[in-house]
Amino acid sequence: MKKVVFIIFTFILLTCAMTVMAYADEPGVTILLYHDISPAYNIKDALVHTSPQRFDEHLCALSENGYNVISFQQYIQYTKGDASLPENPVIITFDDGYSSVYYSAYPILTKHNMNATVFVISGLMGFNDTDYPHFTWEQAEEMESSGLIDIQSHSNFHYNATEIPYERLILELRKSKYDIETRLHKTCNILAFPYGEYDDSELMAAVNAGFEVVARTHDSGTNRKSDGLYHLNRLFVHGTQTGDDLIKMIRTNN
Repeated sequence: MKKVVFIIFTFILLTCAMTVMAYADEPGVTILLYHDISPAYNIKDALVHTSPQRFDEHLCALSENGYNVISFQQYIQYTKGDASLPENPVIITFDDGYSSVYYSAYPILTKHNMNATVFVISGLMGFNDTDYPHFTWEQAEEMESSGLIDIQSHSNFHYNATEIPYERLILELRKSKYDIETRLHKTCNILAFPYGEYDDSELMAAVNAGFEVVARTHDSGTNRKSDGLYHLNRLFVHGTQTGDDLIKMIRTNN
């Protein structure tokens, strides 16, 4: 009996060890989250605002420290076994689709020849009657045509997914996906839930709406192939962070 228990225990330990080793061999992919790239903002709002100068500093720091910016689509292909990743891969994302992405972030990304995914609130495209206006469909199309910007969904009207009925959520997600695909003539397969909040029910709604990747907002963690594509972690980038701070955050979470 003791021998049988020993064999089972040894098998469990070996299985766990092999799992840990396999996980350790998978490259960790950091996903950065920005919102507004604005030259002037209240320092108390640094969680969602970054100056153009600081954003440029961040991209320089990534290059100087050996990080390679990849697109979300590259990561999807990698998880399916259809592509490999460069060393130290990083994905850059923006939420909401503010005009500052077009006027400030896009030129800086172009300067560095770096990719980014922009999760837009499709029902607010071109909406200007607000402190933070949103870029237009025409501007989205221009950025998409560059090959550097990938427009994806942040829902239709930015409702908290956990606070609206399931049927309403399905319509909210399908409407956003449909508008992005028909207006930009592309596949919209990635969703970033508003506020980063969702549970199994909301995730099922996203899958039923046709999304194959779901990103959340998170202040820790990296992403590995074995984690799948439905709970991707993204790290908030603060406007007060220097380039060195950004690199330290990435290394701490990888």
